[in-house]
Amino acid sequence: MQNAPAMQPGGLTIREALKLEALRQAKVVAGRRGLHRSIRWVHIVDIPEITPWLHGGELLLTTGYGWPRDPVVQRRTIRELDRLSLAGILFETGKFIESVPATVRREADRLGLPILEAPYEVKFIDITEAVHREILSRQHARLAQLEQIHRALTRAAVEAENLQEIADTLSELIGKPVTIEDAEFRLLAYTDVGGLKDSARMETIRQTRTPERVLQALDRMGFLRRMQETNGPLRIPPIPAAGMEARVVCPIRTARETLGYVWILEGQQPISELDMQAAEEIATVAALHILRQQAVASVESRVRHTFVDALLRGEFNRSPGLRERAQLMGFDHQGDYAVGVLTIAPSSQRGRRWALAGRKEFELRERYGRALRSALESLNLPQFTTFLLNQIVFLLPAATGSPRLRFCVNRLWESVRAQDPDTHLVLTVGGIYRGAEGVAQSYWEADTLVEVVYPMGGVFFYDDHVLARLLHRADRAILRKLQQDTLGRLGDGNDRLALRATLLALLGNEFNIGATARALNLHRNTVRQRLDRIRQASTVSLRDPKFWAQLVLVCEAEKYGLLREEEAPPSSRLA
Repeated sequence: MQNAPAMQPGGLTIREALKLEALRQAKVVAGRRGLHRSIRWVHIVDIPEITPWLHGGELLLTTGYGWPRDPVVQRRTIRELDRLSLAGILFETGKFIESVPATVRREADRLGLPILEAPYEVKFIDITEAVHREILSRQHARLAQLEQIHRALTRAAVEAENLQEIADTLSELIGKPVTIEDAEFRLLAYTDVGGLKDSARMETIRQTRTPERVLQALDRMGFLRRMQETNGPLRIPPIPAAGMEARVVCPIRTARETLGYVWILEGQQPISELDMQAAEEIATVAALHILRQQAVASVESRVRHTFVDALLRGEFNRSPGLRERAQLMGFDHQGDYAVGVLTIAPSSQRGRRWALAGRKEFELRERYGRALRSALESLNLPQFTTFLLNQIVFLLPAATGSPRLRFCVNRLWESVRAQDPDTHLVLTVGGIYRGAEGVAQSYWEADTLVEVVYPMGGVFFYDDHVLARLLHRADRAILRKLQQDTLGRLGDGNDRLALRATLLALLGNEFNIGATARALNLHRNTVRQRLDRIRQASTVSLRDPKFWAQLVLVCEAEKYGLLREEEAPPSSRLA
């Protein structure tokens, strides 16, 4: 025999049943802490063998006529009925028993099984009819509410234009604050109901993502793992250390991946079974919406990729249809644009451009692509992007000139860099040019600059690195000879480093001995002694302007890694 639960959320509890007119004369004599138990049905049994006639969850009515008289048997019977998850027992007193036996009351108190007494004048048929009517009435109301939820969610699935409308729908249905986040716990939508204050939620809204301390608390308690494994709603108790009140989280999931999470703040009133069901269904609606948006974005992305690829290859004006689609997406073929190239590599030794190998590298590029598109959207810039091997190429409108462009590029860099500070990234930006032909030129500049600055990592503008580009095209043997002529005879180890630092400080301080000493935190005489040693070791004169010009070139070449002993193989560098 399968036991029914002692508590069925949303059902009629013993406490609520006692308010019915038919049970007005009944009183609780034991098991008061179990008054929350739900009544599934009402049943009358007045024979010694009680348990075979019950399924569990019933309110048992008895006159006591067949109730065992032996205290040992009475205790055993109460324990068996409790194991069946009985809702409660009502004894009718005054004819066959004067009162509920003390043994029964003590055992029921120990187990939390409600025991009621009612006078013999109370008719069982009145109790049965009243309780069953209330149960059926609640079931009917629940079905009506389910129908309302179903209609609202169906309407949201069909008509909702964004996740905010989906969050509003659930919040209106259950009367509680709702938050929707993506799989990376970034805020997508939220509602505010009833003025509930929850510091973790308020911080999430301010930062537009779940705070790291909250994620760490969830991880320590094992909830993050359970959230990733479960398909249905999960109750999370209050976590005061993280500023969290009680809440429910429901994963937004497809068969293969988790797309995000729906959070519901419980407040003082726990979320009902029906509300949990609504949350689970709204998660399905959100999953459908996200998948639909991804499909639309995928189509738009392919169109963007197509016309951006054509622009980079200089083939844009050859296709009138492509030009028309690009204009519909907001591209101004007579506007000013600069091209950015984000180069991604887990290791800085892999070279400028390489073919992706394996799912992880494709996922890494896609993750940075999403971050870049999101950052472009936050700056109200068009998302004109494409992928080229391990690079993400994008267009930046530059009608307002270079200062605004540089501001936007730095914001974009901050956004993509935050994804993983340990990944080697280089963001290069070509010059500002007009029209489709200008886009191709700007891309060429950004792409060729990658070769120069790739080992360094960071943000680089083509217009800022004229000397570096010239040095990059220079013969490396000539650069090494310049290095030998200027710095190669300064000794080895720390001595060489000290003399080199002195030369550079002197150059940077316009050949002023006092300023050089202060910059190096040395005495003037120490600086003079170092310069004498340099004169003795070198065959060139420090008064010769040619020496200092060559020193500048050597320092710039070293800065950009052009004089490293081990260079990347030529096959990894594409012109």
